[in-house]
Amino acid sequence: MYNPYVVSVPRNGTSALCQTRRLLEPVIAEHMEGFGAALEGRVPTDPEKLMQRVRAHTLMRIASAAAFQSRSVAMELLARTDPFAFAGEQPSPEQALEAANPTITSNVTAFVTQMIHMSLDIYPRLLAPNFVSVQPFTQPSGYVFFLKRLAKDGSDRELQDKSSFDKTYGDLPADSGGTSRQVAAVGISLAKQLVEVSYKALMHKSSHEVDVALRSQYGLDIHALGDMATADELAWEVDRTIIDALATYANTNTRGTVYFDDTKGGDYTNLAPSEQNAYDQQFMTKTLTSVDIDLSSDVYQRANWYICGDNIAKLLARTPGAYATNQGPMYDQTPMYGSVMQTGTLTSGAKVWHDPQVGANTLIAGHTNNMNPFWAGFIFSPFGLASLLTASFLDPDNLFYKKARALAFAHVGVRKQQYRVVKLGSSS
Repeated sequence: MYNPYVVSVPRNGTSALCQTRRLLEPVIAEHMEGFGAALEGRVPTDPEKLMQRVRAHTLMRIASAAAFQSRSVAMELLARTDPFAFAGEQPSPEQALEAANPTITSNVTAFVTQMIHMSLDIYPRLLAPNFVSVQPFTQPSGYVFFLKRLAKDGSDRELQDKSSFDKTYGDLPADSGGTSRQVAAVGISLAKQLVEVSYKALMHKSSHEVDVALRSQYGLDIHALGDMATADELAWEVDRTIIDALATYANTNTRGTVYFDDTKGGDYTNLAPSEQNAYDQQFMTKTLTSVDIDLSSDVYQRANWYICGDNIAKLLARTPGAYATNQGPMYDQTPMYGSVMQTGTLTSGAKVWHDPQVGANTLIAGHTNNMNPFWAGFIFSPFGLASLLTASFLDPDNLFYKKARALAFAHVGVRKQQYRVVKLGSSS
């Protein structure tokens, strides 16, 4: 079975991993001595060298994730400075970074470096960046920033707000007898919101006997296993915090909650199987379509992800044609993030995640624009050196090894219009 943590990644290869290495190696190599040697050659059997290769691959994952996040900013700036670059096919993230001018490339490199520092172990495990914007945050409390396009007409209207859009705003004012004409103006505002980091910490402990047994029988290190367990748990807890906050945030949207009566007024079980299938199809064709139209009206984007509870996951699974045909069977070796499982991609292109803890009859819909903090619906900010791992301590009273990990992060909501809540049942 393919394992991205142990494969060889030569510098002159043609695979996506090799291309990522060539693009980001100058940045990654600054943070790991022997990075290139760790990735090349046959898969090592020496446990220490194998762990070096795992660490090298982890750094590549973090760096490529950071480059992907900064892609939207680089591409938008490139489109504005060189519109002809976008006359043909959309460039890949790597092409966008390479085509950007040196200043943009330098800024992206700095961003990648900062993201590598944020958390070697926690960040690659997080699910949250799929749903919210990610913005670097380097202090215990402070501001996160996002841009707004404003119409300078005395009220500083947000141009993204369709309800206040004036199609005649840019018209030249009438010339009144040779007097000077005041031309309307457009402004860019750098908005900010104050946030304070939250902290999470976990300790893992193991007995001296377990340590000896694992080393002698299997060549395993109980400390490394414990480190992975705490990293997984903290990442899952951060994801849980963000998803719960999104559910609360989306519920306050001025458009309110969208409902779908999955019992058809109590008559669903009396329908023939074909009639039940036709009724289930209306969840896609009417309810989720209505959500997409609302989002398109408010933020000019359709939903590109859904987080659903048990009953909605079952409804989607039994709905004919709901999932894209190129997807594998439901729940077949799909990624798990704590209690959250990716279940596939709808025919609309939106990804679906099943979360048993979000509420059986609840679905959260949202749009994330390539984790671009300048188009922020909800901002997640890892803090500085986000993951702190203490040294192992052997307690002489009971011969227990003890070790702990701490994590700091912040989150803040910005634009509620990017999220919706859908519920099964009646609104009454």
